[in-house]
Amino acid sequence: MGSKLRDPCPSKLPNDAAREAFYNRLSDLADFPAARRHCREELDRFFSLVDFEVEYNARVWSYLSLTDQPYAAKQIRRNP
Repeated sequence: MGSKLRDPCPSKLPNDAAREAFYNRLSDLADFPAARRHCREELDRFFSLVDFEVEYNARVWSYLSLTDQPYAAKQIRRNP
């Protein structure tokens, strides 16, 4: 849980449009091979379904998982 992305920085943004822009930018990471390793490391920080109780965490996972969907799903299945 020590991830920089796990800090709910969107809550510090001034409005919903800015928050959506943040999430859209996060989803852009899936398009860059150089970011995939980092995204995969971030996916490793999601240990169980409890991590999804906070909307921010669930949204971050959904965008990070775009880089490697089978791996992301396997991580959650492995750590119930």
